[in-house]
Amino acid sequence: EVLFYRWVRRRYHRLSPPAVAPQLVANERSKLFDRCLSSVEESVGVQRWIKGWFFGKSFKNLNREDIESWLAWAFFAAASAEDLTEDDESELSQFVRKLEGAIALECGAPTFH
Repeated sequence: EVLFYRWVRRRYHRLSPPAVAPQLVANERSKLFDRCLSSVEESVGVQRWIKGWFFGKSFKNLNREDIESWLAWAFFAAASAEDLTEDDESELSQFVRKLEGAIALECGAPTFH
């Protein structure tokens, strides 16, 4: 009986369509981004938080394009920033500026190159 249950459950997961996140409008995305940024604990810090998303890659080796691709994936469900519309690109630029501001407040570090 246990084996049958596991077989049915496994088969169900294979046949189920993948979950698709709903597309957010600009103000919802902005609120979500601000919420994510404000949830970073001071003990962790924004730099360390970002570094964690890049599997420990040195923060100095990250460039603006890396950050833009990450944010495009996370908030716009796009493969890269190049896949975004003009409006989305301007919103993405605001997100990058907010990240740079948070990092500057944290340690006076320079912006992404």
